[in-house]
Amino acid sequence: MDLHRSETVIPKNGSLIPVSFISLYEHDGPIRDLVINLKYHGKKPLARELAQLMSPIIVELGEVEAITWAPTSALHHQERGFDHSELIARHCAGITKIVHRKLLRRVNNEHQTGKGRQQRLEQPQFVARPLGPKRICVVDDVLTTGATLAASAHALIERGAQRVWCVSVTYVR
Repeated sequence: MDLHRSETVIPKNGSLIPVSFISLYEHDGPIRDLVINLKYHGKKPLARELAQLMSPIIVELGEVEAITWAPTSALHHQERGFDHSELIARHCAGITKIVHRKLLRRVNNEHQTGKGRQQRLEQPQFVARPLGPKRICVVDDVLTTGATLAASAHALIERGAQRVWCVSVTYVR
């Protein structure tokens, strides 16, 4: 584990909800190539390789009740024919034996790729579906500003999540 930070989110009910951001590797070299080949070249079997890297960390957290993902934009889903984060999440669930659920829906169709820091921080918007599990792990491929994962965590917390971990394979320095 290379990058880790935590924050506390205070939802409308006034409780204190911990959110942790965990990234495993710097977005560089062979690990970057794995992410790029999955995401932009449609090499879907690489999702399992990435999940195998992430799964021990998810298991180590010890309290996760469900795994979900930050959905990609509708345009990217249409262009690629799949949501790479969903594939990673499904493989993580299979490896860890933790249930996966589609808990988030992207409200806007703006994508983050190629955007500046301020635009990235303002763009991602999600709503969460009604929750059963209250301790959720959100998986994604790359953490750049953290905006996508933070927006995901906030949406889950507004729906009643009591603990959120955001785990990405890589981070951009």
